[in-house]
Amino acid sequence: MDRKRHAGRDALGRFVARGGGPTELKRGRGNKAAGRPQIRARHKRALTARQIEIFLTTLAQTCNVALSARRTGRQARNFYDLRRRDPGFRAAWLEALSAGYDYLEVELLRRLRFGTPKDVFYQGRKTGTTRTFNDGAALRLLHFHRKTVQPLREAESGRRDGAAIFDELAARLAEIKAEKAAKEAKEAKEAKEGETGDGDC
Repeated sequence: MDRKRHAGRDALGRFVARGGGPTELKRGRGNKAAGRPQIRARHKRALTARQIEIFLTTLAQTCNVALSARRTGRQARNFYDLRRRDPGFRAAWLEALSAGYDYLEVELLRRLRFGTPKDVFYQGRKTGTTRTFNDGAALRLLHFHRKTVQPLREAESGRRDGAAIFDELAARLAEIKAEKAAKEAKEAKEAKEGETGDGDC
């Protein structure tokens, strides 16, 4: 099968299976004597283009193979078999999973930033709603994010780390102090020489 047939997307970014349908035909070995392929009807248990579209769209939304298969009314093993046989479908599967993990990352970031709603009960009755924050998960995410992004940020912006900036500032302050001390010593020496000169006159 052609990869484009499985990996297509519509204007909204949803996965759309191209070509084929409930009356999809498959090419057999063909009539070698006549020099043309033999057309045979699609097997009754073969996946339709619509089922593949539903499976890929659901997979991109949930990253759940079993749930995606149930949405089509078929078993997950049918899609695993197709993935094993068809490189195009395998590529579309990976693309759908990649999109699903992107959605998952965005949702996780949203929950960590804005919290998760939680009902508040008092004496068995709901009295309000609050938001809970998972600080531990947020800190772990920031830790991994910093390791990944910090080198890229430094390479793109040319910014140095805090230790390098601190060392540079400390060196500059030492230079300023040395210049000030040298200036004060020079002024003191000139003042002393001036006093000595006045006494000689």
